[in-house]
Amino acid sequence: MKGKQRYNHTMSRRGYARLAHIMEKTSSADIPITRTKVWVEGHKKKNGQLSGEAVGEKMKEIEECAPESQNTTNIAEDAISLVFGKEIRGRVRGMGFGVTPSKVGASLQQNETFKQLQSMMHNLQQEVQQMRLIVFQNMRQQNEQEQVGSGGSIGIGNDIGSGCDINRPKKSGNADNVNQHQVASRIQR
Repeated sequence: MKGKQRYNHTMSRRGYARLAHIMEKTSSADIPITRTKVWVEGHKKKNGQLSGEAVGEKMKEIEECAPESQNTTNIAEDAISLVFGKEIRGRVRGMGFGVTPSKVGASLQQNETFKQLQSMMHNLQQEVQQMRLIVFQNMRQQNEQEQVGSGGSIGIGNDIGSGCDINRPKKSGNADNVNQHQVASRIQR
């Protein structure tokens, strides 16, 4: 059986899934880890040599493929499927034991949905921050207008030396003024 194997990997007991996990940790977040990259890395020795002549031939064919096929996550259009041809039914080369094409497709769809949800959440957080800023600015302008309209100057109370603070709500019993002060103080935090 061993004599019939032409493309021996050099991962020992680690396997493709663990190798992909290690590659994800060590690479930058911008570069996706595709099965082509994992297959190439899994067939190199620690010193960078290839595991055999047959592997070297396939590596040359992979390098000759278009860059789009080397960086795609679609298993039907990537460099591995172009070089090795059609897979045995129910198998996916270079992804480990028990992986099927339908599992890979579902995983890719789930990852794409997750990325879309993350970007939506980020956009919504930015919108909330902008709304908070606008509300706070409106509250501050309204507070300044009330103080100017009451005859006082900004920063000094009606009575000189009385220790009045413009950020403290008026004691007129106006519930709206107290609520506005509470909202403004929460936004400042």
